[in-house]
Amino acid sequence: MQFDHVAEDRLDIVFAQWVKQLLSKSPEHLAMKLAASHVGRRAKQACQWKTGAFNVANEVVVLRYLRKYTSIPVPEVYGSGKTWTGPYIVLTYVHGTPLASILKDPKAEGRPILNSNISQRGLRRAYQEMAQLLLELSKPEFTRIGALVERPGGEFTVSRRPFTFNMNELSTSANAPPYVLPGPNAVFDSATDYFKSLATQHMLHFLTQR
Repeated sequence: MQFDHVAEDRLDIVFAQWVKQLLSKSPEHLAMKLAASHVGRRAKQACQWKTGAFNVANEVVVLRYLRKYTSIPVPEVYGSGKTWTGPYIVLTYVHGTPLASILKDPKAEGRPILNSNISQRGLRRAYQEMAQLLLELSKPEFTRIGALVERPGGEFTVSRRPFTFNMNELSTSANAPPYVLPGPNAVFDSATDYFKSLATQHMLHFLTQR
């Protein structure tokens, strides 16, 4: 995908202004206030803020689905919503060290590489656990391709378009017009329909890029 450098420069300016405004208003205190409003008790501390993802609404629903119907140990969602800073999720805090921090060589600069000092036993355990997670993720089956929606009664249905990383990049960094993407409620009945939609997105991007 070819990026639109004019669009990227514009987004960089907006992002810099957003960060400046955020840091001037104690984001850690805002995080504790939001957590308290959903959990029902006072928050004691907040870690350093980090930028989130673009797919917050879908992430909330998927976490709730996985927690209810699979054995994958995902954090509990206490609440979610939007503030002037953007969307947010209040989750159970997960203690531990990210696997990426354990696997990468701490002395290597630039692109992460595997730490050669990791034992074969530790490496095998890490890959076994990742394989178990992927196996568990492969079990849920749906009749359509799209994004999950949680109904008021707790039922989960595929009722919205999938919103992939590439679709987000088309919207933000490639200056693609809205009609390049499928409609918000578009779902697909087969893999063929879905891949046709992806091909259409690429062609429309090719025709509209500058």
